[in-house]
Amino acid sequence: MRSLVDVHHIFREVTRFLDETFSFADLVEFIEQHRGHELCFETCPIPLLLSPTITAFIVPLRDCDLICTRVGLDVERKAQAQLHEMGHLLSGDIDLCKDVSSVPTKAEFLQNTTLRDCYIQRLVFRQGTLYAEGERTAYDLLHEQQIETLATLLKERIEQYHLLMPPTVQLLYGYQEEKTPNE
Repeated sequence: MRSLVDVHHIFREVTRFLDETFSFADLVEFIEQHRGHELCFETCPIPLLLSPTITAFIVPLRDCDLICTRVGLDVERKAQAQLHEMGHLLSGDIDLCKDVSSVPTKAEFLQNTTLRDCYIQRLVFRQGTLYAEGERTAYDLLHEQQIETLATLLKERIEQYHLLMPPTVQLLYGYQEEKTPNE
């Protein structure tokens, strides 16, 4: 189990390499370099009946690490869920399955609904085990709280990066909508 000190150590390492503020894309690139593996993002149907609390999950695949978010999440919730899963990568929670022949590729995982549903069922089973042990949610676990703390720290630095960006650059790269003369 990682301690809170480790979370702050991970955060310091990220800011040491990326600077005090950074973009989401910079963080993705940092994780890819750190793991030597591509990081991909997809939306996936995660049946609400199975688990209304799972908004995202990460799958270590042969050709990439895949973060899947629930279809229909708003932009803020999706970003927070992705950052949470990225926190698991940064903390070393996720095994690297690069070039392991028994592990599917991204295309195989996304095309095979049975495989994807089995993976989700495994997550739901894990959550059910937590509930049986007296935990109300995954966030009752100290480690999940720490990963969420890391995700929040990362999100804060990404938001600061965009706030420090000149308005013209924000407009150019789509971080700000152009105001019409009527506004």
